[in-house]
Amino acid sequence: MNAKDVFLAAYALISDPEKWTQRRYATTADGDHVYGYDKMAVCFCSIGALQCASGSHHYDDEGAQSVFRALNDDESIATFNDLHTHPEVMDLWRRTGEREGWL
Repeated sequence: MNAKDVFLAAYALISDPEKWTQRRYATTADGDHVYGYDKMAVCFCSIGALQCASGSHHYDDEGAQSVFRALNDDESIATFNDLHTHPEVMDLWRRTGEREGWL
C-alpha cells in the first residue's frame, strides 16, 4: 500500500466516533486491548488505525511511515489522539489529507 491508501483506509476506520478509541491502539468488541492489525479489533486510535491499514506494528512500511510523519507535526500522534476530542482528531486527519492532496 502506498501512503495515500494507508491514510485513506485509516481515516475511514476512525471517521465514525463509535470506532475510535483513546489510550490504547485498538479494542475488541469485548473491550480487550489489542494491536490495530489484530483481526478482532473494532475500535482504533490514530496509531491503531494506521496499524490496521498498513498491517504493520512498527510502521516500518513506506506508506505507514509517510502518513505517520505527515500527521506528526508538533506532538506525537498518540498524545494528540489521547488528549483531544474525536472532532479535533478528525480535523487533524482532514488537514493532513488536504495538505498531502489525498482528500
